[in-house]
Amino acid sequence: MLRARVEVRGLEMHYRQWGTAETPSLLLAHGLPDGGFVWSRLAEELQDVRRLIAFDLPGFGESEVPRGFAHTVSAYGNVFDGFVEALNLERFDLAVHDISGGYALPYAALRRGQLGSLLILNTQVFTGWHHHALARRYRRPVLGRLMTLRPPRGRFEKLLRPAFSAEPPEWYLDELWQVWSRRRTRRAVMKFYRQNEPEAWAAAERSLEKLRGVPTTVVWGDADPFIRGEFAERTAEALDADLFHVPDAGHFPMVERPQEVAAAARTLWAR
Repeated sequence: MLRARVEVRGLEMHYRQWGTAETPSLLLAHGLPDGGFVWSRLAEELQDVRRLIAFDLPGFGESEVPRGFAHTVSAYGNVFDGFVEALNLERFDLAVHDISGGYALPYAALRRGQLGSLLILNTQVFTGWHHHALARRYRRPVLGRLMTLRPPRGRFEKLLRPAFSAEPPEWYLDELWQVWSRRRTRRAVMKFYRQNEPEAWAAAERSLEKLRGVPTTVVWGDADPFIRGEFAERTAEALDADLFHVPDAGHFPMVERPQEVAAAARTLWAR
């Protein structure tokens, strides 16, 4: 695994890379509260057939965040598009998870001619939903700021547990704890939940028609407490995609069941 940095429209972004440039590139777009590290185990499973590139959004992982940066869906999308541009990727596959469907798919649609395939994991690409309970807590004036304080690690792990079907893997807890120990990341999560309404996903919803026809697989952890299972079927139908359910995974199937997600990806690319 290689770590590197690149300037993206005035920002310095960190990314991780697995595999070699001789294979097709797969961009891995992360959500909250992670960094590119969330894709590590999946990348290890696929590095023989893809050059996998996992970036850190501003304020997450090892990427710094400038003062005044807007943690909005559109701002993250602009950064994603700039990252593709900075790496001079003529063609790429794309994997999205959590909020990254909202920020990456609209720009992927603009680059449809460069897009080889889509791998979609437990992400939201529609409007007309309501913020989940954790997001609502961040949106409350006083409680939201209190939630940006660094918690004891035991409490931190307890808060994460509902997102998984079983105990979260230790490697993930260790990596996320390093990220979550940084105040900039805790504040970035609060700002994102406060600055984005469901309507901010309208561009992603509009992009689905343009992306229909791109080879796509939806992989869904069925024990997800944040995004209702009905959105798996809606996403697959909108994109005419194959749908793989992972019953024994929660919101993070690539963390809990990387081999199953990798198998779905290999099936996609073997079409």
